[in-house]
Amino acid sequence: MKAMDRYKRENRRPFPTWSEVLEILRSLGYRRVAEPTALPGASESNAAVTKIPEGVTADAIVKMLFEKLERQYPQLAQAWNALMEWFAKYGKRGFIEEKRFVRQIEGVDALTLATALEVMVREKYLTRTYRLQISNGEFVGTEYESWQAIPDELTESLDDASEVHLVTAYRWGNVNALT
Repeated sequence: MKAMDRYKRENRRPFPTWSEVLEILRSLGYRRVAEPTALPGASESNAAVTKIPEGVTADAIVKMLFEKLERQYPQLAQAWNALMEWFAKYGKRGFIEEKRFVRQIEGVDALTLATALEVMVREKYLTRTYRLQISNGEFVGTEYESWQAIPDELTESLDDASEVHLVTAYRWGNVNALT
């Protein structure tokens, strides 16, 4: 709890995202010590890898990806359906801030969505990145793969009058890489 309080105070983030909470836990030394297993309720027979036939469209690949995820994690079906619709509409972007992502996904509670996004990161369908944004909306520096990787010199170089926010975002590449 002390680490969470410190993070919230130092980063002026009264309500950190689930991604940030997980990063804080990792920074405290918590690690996965066992191989991941299927979530409760997932059947062993649904663990087969999806093969993509020649000539299949990007939309079909996205649909197959989410069908695969739904077979593996049926308890997240609501999130997979909403995410599949979102990727069909906006997937060509290749990047979105977590806050905007959460606002645009309708009909899914925040915890379910955070869990689904974490699964997609773990399965390497998405990459989580971090950037610093100052109060005028400009981003400072580059993207970092963890918030701990942001150099102290960067945050120290910012004007004390500037309010600085840690922005969590997601990236994905070519839709064919989603498979």
